[in-house]
Amino acid sequence: MNSFSNAYRSQCEHNFFDRLEVDVPELYRQHPLDTVRRLHEWLTPRGLLIFDYILSDAKGLDTTQGRNQRCDVLAFIGEHFDVLEGALDLEASMGITVPGNVYHE
Repeated sequence: MNSFSNAYRSQCEHNFFDRLEVDVPELYRQHPLDTVRRLHEWLTPRGLLIFDYILSDAKGLDTTQGRNQRCDVLAFIGEHFDVLEGALDLEASMGITVPGNVYHE
């Protein structure tokens, strides 16, 4: 678990959030799919995940995992969230995207 996850986890006694805003680098860590799965676990039903996911060439500070897992990360988001604003785009940088946690009663 990275420091981002630890910081957010320590702020909430029940570990559930109505909204999480994710900086682009968080999705370019060593394990971006694991990161988005963990964020999903922390959201309340109908909670929002706000992020901007660039299309990376895995140079500079971007990791090859961030580039290689992009399709899996976006597929996970598409399966577990309803996109309320923006779009999940495999072939371009996306800009601000707001998926809401899917809630099944």
